[in-house]
Amino acid sequence: MASCMILTALAAKGQSEFKVHESGEKGAHRFTFSLAQVYFQEGKSDEIRNTFVPAYTFNYDYMITSRWSLGMHNDIPMQDIEKEEELHDFRLSSSERPVATKIIGAYHTHKNIGLLFGIGDEISHHENFFITSAGAEYEFHLKSSWQLGAELVYDYKVHTADTWMMGIGISKVLTRHRHKG
Repeated sequence: MASCMILTALAAKGQSEFKVHESGEKGAHRFTFSLAQVYFQEGKSDEIRNTFVPAYTFNYDYMITSRWSLGMHNDIPMQDIEKEEELHDFRLSSSERPVATKIIGAYHTHKNIGLLFGIGDEISHHENFFITSAGAEYEFHLKSSWQLGAELVYDYKVHTADTWMMGIGISKVLTRHRHKG
């Protein structure tokens, strides 16, 4: 939630101090909202189920150079995820909506293509899991610094099911310009 408030505050401040510009410019800020599908396998080896869960993402990226960016990416499922645990002879089942928050570095190999890598944490009610992340994104540049993009990301999670996430999103790119006068 804190990252959402920060993004909202920066976006509101952006109306007066930021000028729209293409991504890839050093110092540019990119705010992205995506709709996605998260895929993972659950269950024991004898009864594995493939599961797809709709999710949305809120991402912020800062262009360090024309090729490198650093950002915070947040993946939030739209529905509860059922988790089962075995404790002694009992099987416990619970529903929760974990949030994955990651620090992502990206190398932009081309104007439209970025390779993503990073680390983070999946935060849930009962326990948290360390994440390493790798993926790729493709951006279509639209008018007035808007972008339409697609991304495919693999999250390796320690002690829980790994996930694949595929999403389509819309981004706004802002660049700070100093006023002369």
